[in-house]
Amino acid sequence: MLRRIARAWAGPVHRLLLVVWRYLPLTARRLAIRILYPRFPIGAVAIVRDEAGRVLLVRQTYHRDGALWAAPGGWLGRGESPRQAAARETLEETGLQVAVGRVLDLGSGPYRDVSIAFECRVIGDTGFPANHETDRLDYFAPSALPPMTAETRSLLERALAAQDGR
Repeated sequence: MLRRIARAWAGPVHRLLLVVWRYLPLTARRLAIRILYPRFPIGAVAIVRDEAGRVLLVRQTYHRDGALWAAPGGWLGRGESPRQAAARETLEETGLQVAVGRVLDLGSGPYRDVSIAFECRVIGDTGFPANHETDRLDYFAPSALPPMTAETRSLLERALAAQDGR
């Protein structure tokens, strides 16, 4: 019974937290991350490219400065490996099932987090599920990337360079 109630409230509460997150100052966001992820948060990022070499990005809706783009990814769940998190986050954010391959690069962000960028290959498609976190997805040429945070752009550019053998 309690689990059913908790599941029913999870979606609306998550949406509310994302709206509140947008307006929190960076110091409050850092504190929240420290409380939720006491050691240090680890993120997993999926680098997916199409046959033309374009990279898959999702538009994230919860940024203070408006919607920004990023490669699919997110924080590791409890007991989850980075590769499992990259596959799960990609499915949740894009509807694409991916095979997770080699590590392309490591990065960090404004929350003193560690992000691991993985080379990924699409193996299935369940359809794009626009949601409260991501409302669009598209493929972009590496030379024509859309607006994104400086940390995201830096990690993405390094990962693409590693993938291309540069």
